[in-house]
Amino acid sequence: MICPLITVYQNVWQRVMLALTSKRCGFHLKPGAKKSVLIFLIGIICIVFYATAISKNIGIIKPVIFGETMLSLAL
Repeated sequence: MICPLITVYQNVWQRVMLALTSKRCGFHLKPGAKKSVLIFLIGIICIVFYATAISKNIGIIKPVIFGETMLSLAL
């Protein structure tokens, strides 16, 4: 009784995977998508670097321009 159910689910799974991998899916990146993601990642890296630099353990930047409140708002 379990074997026919497995076969049915395998067939459904194969059809779903075929639909997702076919060119009929129509997934296209917008022209500015890569640039937008790059700018976002650079912003996150800058925030993490600044948070690390003003931390009490590292202390690279002594006069703290933005405190912990501004960093929590940025994240």
